[in-house]
Amino acid sequence: MVGRHVIQAVFCLLIIFIVQGTSYPVECDNLLDSRVIQREFIVYSGESSHIDKNSSKSEPDQDTVIIARNPLNRIIYSVLVYCIPVLCGVLSYKLSKYFMQLSKSFGVDFHKKEKVKLPESIGLASAISFVFGIFLFSLFFPNHKESLLIFSNTVILNTLLGYVDDTVELSWSCKFLFPALSILPLFITYTGSTYMCIPLYGIVNLGWLLYVFLFALGVYFTNAINILSGINGVECGQVLVLSGMISLDRCLFSDEKSLLSGLMGFSLFMSSFGLFLWNKYPARCFVGDVFCYFSGSSLLCIGLFGGFIKTLFLFLFPQLFNFVFSMPQLMKIIPCPRHRMPSVIYTESSDALIVPSVVSLESKFLKSRIVYGVIKLYRILGLISYTEGNGRVEVSNFTILNAILVRTGPIHEETLFKIYCTMQFIVCALVILAKCYFYSYSWGS
Repeated sequence: MVGRHVIQAVFCLLIIFIVQGTSYPVECDNLLDSRVIQREFIVYSGESSHIDKNSSKSEPDQDTVIIARNPLNRIIYSVLVYCIPVLCGVLSYKLSKYFMQLSKSFGVDFHKKEKVKLPESIGLASAISFVFGIFLFSLFFPNHKESLLIFSNTVILNTLLGYVDDTVELSWSCKFLFPALSILPLFITYTGSTYMCIPLYGIVNLGWLLYVFLFALGVYFTNAINILSGINGVECGQVLVLSGMISLDRCLFSDEKSLLSGLMGFSLFMSSFGLFLWNKYPARCFVGDVFCYFSGSSLLCIGLFGGFIKTLFLFLFPQLFNFVFSMPQLMKIIPCPRHRMPSVIYTESSDALIVPSVVSLESKFLKSRIVYGVIKLYRILGLISYTEGNGRVEVSNFTILNAILVRTGPIHEETLFKIYCTMQFIVCALVILAKCYFYSYSWGS
């Protein structure tokens, strides 16, 4: 049922992109401007012409003009571009199946009664297909080739970091430190403006603080997906919602980079969807940390390239809430186990139900004002469970999935997945509606 709705959404987005692209094939606002035509289009004869952007005397060759002015050629060119995301999805699905057959690393699905071993780190297939898509886009968008290749370096470095984490199990401190190294290509090559437009305030020059901001975003985005995991399909599910809403946002609020950034978001959607078909409940593979790091860094690169990082940051509000909610455990104020995924119980009918996982600590720890204050605050907000006895205290782990389970009680794993993805979708939809209202208010004024 979920897969059918996702496929319908894919076709809707593809139709929107194709309709938009036949009017603006490759970011061109004026297709009859010879300078724009020759600068943006690849000549099908196999040779690309290079002219001075500021030169009004240079004329495009005949092949280029035919491509720009002939409606049939424009449609063919657009269809070729929009086939790249579909190719990413097919490649992701096929590579996932291939890696599952070759994998020698297996993990146990603790939420199933049979405790079946499943191949791990299959998210590598999704990462390879997405990077392959970026390389193809660099051929169709030569003006952005340098930016695309820099972003691909960042994605590849984070993919490598995720694969290392799956292999040697890095500590949480390393997970915060190493992402800073992966975004060095962005730091070194960034030559853009340091000004930022803040709604209802104006334009602010951040200066060197922009690089601090980029560093914080790099660490946050890389770990946001990884921290919110633990049940079948939830890692892919949240990326599907985010990348799908990115594509929709770029269609609604278009600018000079909206087409390419929207296509990159759609490619991430398709790459994740090919993997999701294997990872959805009941999962036949685990995506691993490699998918979490790759997808988080990909979202960051798409947001930076398209210039809608504030919108993307709001899209990730559930991840931000989960990140802030988890900080007491990540900072070791409260004991933090290696895996904080929900636990499972079995009913008389042998159905597996998901319940909050707990961490145990001695009652003497409550004498600390910080520990006592944190637990008391979360109990008042109804975010954690709390039991006390025999000189020990048990509290549920500080994750949004466990918080949902505290509110709902024991539920099926697939139900928990649907609840969270619905929450993610509602948040993204509210952000887009708020942008529509803000833009309409600004235009009205």
